[in-house]
Order: sequence, then structure tokens, then C-alpha cells
Amino acid sequence: MAGGFVLKAEQQLQHEERSAPTAEGMPRNLKIAGDVAEIRVEGALTQKPDFFAWLFGGGNTTYQQIQQALAIAAADPTIKRAVLYVDSPGGHVHGLFDCIAALDAFPKALSVVASQACSAAYSLASVAGKIEGTNEAAEFGSIGVAARYFVSDNVVDVTSTEAPNKRPDVRTDEGKAVVRKELDDIHDLFVDAIAHGRSTTADKVNEKFGRGAVVLAREAKKLGMIDRIAKAALRPVDPADGPSEESDPIDASAEVGGAATEKNMDIELLKKQHPEVYSAVLEQGVAKERDRVTAHLTLGDASGDMKTAIAAINDGAEMTQTITAKYLAAGINRADRTARQTDSETAGAAADNAKPVAVAKDLGDEVVALMESERKGKVAV
Repeated sequence: MAGGFVLKAEQQLQHEERSAPTAEGMPRNLKIAGDVAEIRVEGALTQKPDFFAWLFGGGNTTYQQIQQALAIAAADPTIKRAVLYVDSPGGHVHGLFDCIAALDAFPKALSVVASQACSAAYSLASVAGKIEGTNEAAEFGSIGVAARYFVSDNVVDVTSTEAPNKRPDVRTDEGKAVVRKELDDIHDLFVDAIAHGRSTTADKVNEKFGRGAVVLAREAKKLGMIDRIAKAALRPVDPADGPSEESDPIDASAEVGGAATEKNMDIELLKKQHPEVYSAVLEQGVAKERDRVTAHLTLGDASGDMKTAIAAINDGAEMTQTITAKYLAAGINRADRTARQTDSETAGAAADNAKPVAVAKDLGDEVVALMESERKGKVAV
């Protein structure tokens, strides 16, 4: 397609399988453990499944999946409570507030365990109930609304006389002001939801909850953004922090000569005393590493930049925005080179009075052509 990425049949199948409900009709982010509904909120949050969120390796949860999981948990009399396991940098506005309303109306006990709950994900966690950070490195906040525009001098927007703000020119201060007004209105709704969930005021959220920054768990707890940190402190607790609700560190105790001695839990001790936990952790780690490597190989192959993919795999790099940008740039450059080569071959054939080489159009080209044809007689509303 025009961007240099062609969706392979196996990629489309994998994406559809991850997005579709299970054979039993259950959303894939829902797991029932005894009388507890475990609802996973992972990756980019969108109203509908997002292929690029899946392709870039960060994962994707839809607001619809969360709402479906909540509805099932609410209707099942054997389920007594639900826990949201959150690991998400945030997502889209569209669909967010319906999901917030569903969480706020959930009739059973609800709590949150989060390793990353930022932006839209933090608003969901705030409304869901008590928030527990998985460790001191857990991330929270990023409270705010942003929009990104890619501007081209080759594109000119013209609006009807009475709708000058329909296509604001973001290269001007006036255009930015139009966009910022909309973002501010959404921000007010966003902050109101967080303030309601955290039993505080919108002013405190705006002033004390990071002002758009991401904060780690210890600072988030000081600011009242979360309620507790699950694991042992990595450094001595500062008395200025006040009383802590953190759980005790994992340890093993043995009676020796009538006195208890403590031994910190390590991998070997975990493997010996809790083999089922060790196996589960190992399996989760292997699955995560496999997903990381597969994501780099997939994008490396699609963009033609296997050098970046191999380096990222060897360095243990996650799928960051910087690496994603490299893949995108490589894919676009690759598409440009292919287009130039095709033009050269076609021109050469014409110069030799030969029949031009036929260039096959993919589905994306046909859609663009159809849209161009329709655009000549229609104006966007």
C-alpha cells in the first residue's frame, strides 16, 4: 500500500483471532478465577480493535471488551468482585467516557492492580476503586488531552463561509487556539471523572496530580493518586512519607533455636517452595519475550529494516516510539524507492517504443482511486 506496509494474510488472521471473543463468547481480556473476575486492560485503548497497536507490539484493549467483561461479571451470581489489571499508556477519547460510566455503575466490589496506568488508563483506574501499584517503578498519571497533526504544504483545506473552524490551520496561532479549545473541554470532562473516582476536586487533580507528567508509584502515593504499593520498598521508607499501607516483603522464615530468622525470597527459593508460581512467572516471561521478538521481526520484515530489528532484539529493546518511527521511516523510504524504480522502468520502456510495464495495484490503491472519484462530486460534512 502507499505507506509501504502490505497486510499479509497471516497477520490479518492473527489480528482477528486476538480481537475476536473466545469460542465460548467471552472477551479475551476476561478470566474467571473462583468468585473473582479478572479483567485485563493492556496496551493502547481504542473503541474498536486497532491493527497498528497490535502490529507495533504494544497490545490493544478495546473499551467494548472492558464493558462486555463488566457486564458478564455483573450478571454472573457466582462472581463476587472484579479486579482490573492495568498495563496501558492510555488511548483514544472516543469510547472512553462510556467505559467510565460502565465502571462507575458496576454493582459489585471493584479494585485495580496496575504496573502502568496513564492518561485514559488512569481515568479508568481512578473510577474503578482502590489502586495498587505493582511495585515502586509502576507508572501513573499523564493526565491530559493531546492531538497530533501532520501538516503538508501540498494539502489545502477550504471550508464553507460559516464554518471557518471546521478545518483550523494548526500552523497559525488562531488555528491552534481552535484545537486547544476542544482539548480543554475534553480535559475538563476527563479531570472531573478522575476527581470523582479519587474522591477529590478537579482543582487538586489539575494542580497536584503531575500536570500531565508520568509519576512513579511512591510519588503517586504521596500525591493521593494511588492507595498502596504491593511489593517491598527498594529503599528505606522516609519518615516524611507518613504511615504506609504497603504490604510486607515476600520472605521465608524458619525457627532456629527458638528465634525466627528471615531469608529474602530469591529465584531458587521461589522455585523450591512455590514451583507452580515459578512456572507461571517463567511462562509469562517467555511469552512476553516471544511477543517482543516477533513484533520486531514483523516490523523489520514489513519495513525492510531488519538491521534495526536485529539490533533491537539483541539489545532487549521494547517497542518504543523512537524505534517505531525508524520502522515507519524505513517503510516509507522503501515505498518511495520502489515507486521511483517503477517510474524509471516504465519511462525506459516508453522511450524504446516498448509496451510499458504493467504496475499491479493493491487494494489500498483501488480504495484511494475510488475515493478520488467520489471526491470530485462530494464535499465532506
